[in-house]
Amino acid sequence: MSINIFMNDQYTCSAPFIAMSFLNIVRPCCQIIEPSTPNLATHPDKPLDFYLERRQQVQKSYIDYNSHPGCDTCLRQNHPYANFFNANWPIQRNNNYSSDIKQLHIQFNNKCNLACRMCSPSFSSMHDKESGGNGEIRHNIAPHTKLYSQLVDKIDEIEYLYLTGGESFLDPTTWDFLEKCVTKDRAKHIQLQINTNGTVSLNKHQLNILDKFKQRFIHISVDGTGSMAEYTRTGLVWDKWSKNLDKYIKYFTNESISIVYTVSALNVWQFGEDCDFYKKEFKFGLHWSTLTHPHGLSISNLSNHAKQHLNDKYKNTRYKNITNLMNDVNEVQNVSIANYIDMLDERAIKYNKWPNYIRYSTRFPDYWKLINTNS
Repeated sequence: MSINIFMNDQYTCSAPFIAMSFLNIVRPCCQIIEPSTPNLATHPDKPLDFYLERRQQVQKSYIDYNSHPGCDTCLRQNHPYANFFNANWPIQRNNNYSSDIKQLHIQFNNKCNLACRMCSPSFSSMHDKESGGNGEIRHNIAPHTKLYSQLVDKIDEIEYLYLTGGESFLDPTTWDFLEKCVTKDRAKHIQLQINTNGTVSLNKHQLNILDKFKQRFIHISVDGTGSMAEYTRTGLVWDKWSKNLDKYIKYFTNESISIVYTVSALNVWQFGEDCDFYKKEFKFGLHWSTLTHPHGLSISNLSNHAKQHLNDKYKNTRYKNITNLMNDVNEVQNVSIANYIDMLDERAIKYNKWPNYIRYSTRFPDYWKLINTNS
């Protein structure tokens, strides 16, 4: 059983008592790993109580042991998600179960206009189309379902709403749910966080809806600048994206916007320069994390030669922690990053979804040389 790393009278994490995460997997938060957690695809008609009862299994572990085995990975990080939940909803240890949902995280479906290199059809309908499919929209929670209606009923107790996609701003379900928050006169009590790829231009009606919320946190996912941004998030056009970013700044102000940067074997070579660009040019908040899946893009699977190059590059910088995952031998898998990138490029070219698609090796020959070194 997990070790309690926080020696106080509060739960090590309040998420199991106040939060729910409805991605393709339903769990108390987006981090906890539990094999028995229900999958929305296999339980599309289950009511909310079905998931709340399973959340109580995690609550029981916290009541008995003040932790849960699935929380270990998060709780042992330098900045665990638990810090966020405990800062906003601290709970004294007790024997009480809870059906509250004060923090709600939802991915309604996979509707998206980009095919990011590290993504998959589960999170991007455009990825499905790039792979030769018809761009199927896969609903986790469709608006006509009982579960959706029950979550609408829960709006009255929500204090923090976190929407991810797909592309949240492109999704009609996003706007339906947000409008219901306004109609129920609850929006003014809700802090709203939305993840977006920054490509969607918002109309006056949508901006008016967003303006009703207590606070808005716009997290813009982009994994590079210029050509790197266009490659890692295929379908993004840098000049158009930059102009739309200017609009976002006008709508939301810099204080509400954060750049979310995922570091992979594709962009790690210029990660520091990219982050410095966003901080200097726009003075945004910036959150970065290292990709672990798919393994074929994880920096932990780079060659020793490439890792040494990166160790030297970042050792005396503010981004030196980027090498922690890279040097963790437990994360190393027997995969070829070069082969994986080639596979992604071949697939994108085969189905001709992107007529002007340029291979990684052609766009970034210097990076490719480092990636393709076997020693």
